[in-house]
Amino acid sequence: MAKIGFIGLGTMGLPMSINLINGDHKVTGFDKNPDKLSAFQRAGGEVAKSSLECIEDAQFIITMLPQSSDVYEILINNKVTTNSFLPGTIFIDMTTSHPHTTDKLHKHLSKINIEMLDAPVGRTSTMAASGKLLIMVGGTKTTLIKAEPILNLMGSTIVHCGGAGMGSRMKIVNNYMTTVTNLVTAETLNLCKKSGLDIDLALKTMRQTTATNGHIDKSYPARALQNNYDPIFALELAYKDLQIGIDLAEQIGTPTVLGKEASKVYKTGIDKGLGKLDWTYMYELVKG
Repeated sequence: MAKIGFIGLGTMGLPMSINLINGDHKVTGFDKNPDKLSAFQRAGGEVAKSSLECIEDAQFIITMLPQSSDVYEILINNKVTTNSFLPGTIFIDMTTSHPHTTDKLHKHLSKINIEMLDAPVGRTSTMAASGKLLIMVGGTKTTLIKAEPILNLMGSTIVHCGGAGMGSRMKIVNNYMTTVTNLVTAETLNLCKKSGLDIDLALKTMRQTTATNGHIDKSYPARALQNNYDPIFALELAYKDLQIGIDLAEQIGTPTVLGKEASKVYKTGIDKGLGKLDWTYMYELVKG
């Protein structure tokens, strides 16, 4: 049994932490939302009064927060030192973070002799609940081997993307693709509908060509095409991830023509107060 501190019990973090509890580990959790803490406690978790309390006596510390700045706040702004951790503690950041913030966290923890993995996830909250996430890991192979029994309780596919920061970069590249493809899918399905095509037939056809993608296979049939915009992945979070991708590309000199155009449409939805809706609300935003 390992002692695990889990910070961030949101849509993804809560089911992930429950899988660790069900794996017979002692899990102490913290979230600013009292409802999430109550659900975590009902599942058998121990509730901490603060994020720093989660760090105490933990062999593994996991963060699953909305933004990289939240992780930075916990570790850097709170001036966490070697004395804040047990010897041999491994810090696992599963947040979708800006790679440059991830690099800073690795550097900071390395200075105080704490091992770190950046390990953001792919797939949905449903797959988080069933322990079938895809986990993209950056860090040393040695550290990954130590953390693998913990990661295996949350994900069915673990991809070692390389050294420090490479898991974060892989997640941002992945989400750049999916956030841009979201706009293309929305435009395409509107074109189908207004052309008089049967949407189900169009989906079936596209799934058998290179036009297929995750939105055509799953996202749109489950949400937009059911006129259901309860968030699996919120529009505002998709926009945040897309902006990180654009920023990363600008810093290394890679063009993001489609990304910048997609960003404008996401921003329109957020400015209209629709950011909490599912990202497939893009279908409504491009109806014209």
